[in-house]
Amino acid sequence: MSDFESKINVICLGFEAFDALVDKVADRFKDQVYSSLDPWVNKDDAKRIVHIRSDATFLKLRDEGKFDYRRIGERKIIVYRRQSLLDFIENSPK
Repeated sequence: MSDFESKINVICLGFEAFDALVDKVADRFKDQVYSSLDPWVNKDDAKRIVHIRSDATFLKLRDEGKFDYRRIGERKIIVYRRQSLLDFIENSPK
């Protein structure tokens, strides 16, 4: 046997343990990715995050307080808090 073959370790997991492991790895990866993203996004990115194409529908949900937004500066640029958009998706009926 070569050195490589003799150093291979095999881990056996049942389906439930494997599923739990995958969930933990996904959560850790998600936390790392989201922590590097800008917490505020523009309207086009916000609409893409919540999978809404219609401006009217998006603005209706915004006006109903479904997610956080801020007006910035004299030009009244509006930005949306990424986490509130993700929370909106999580809390939407399935």
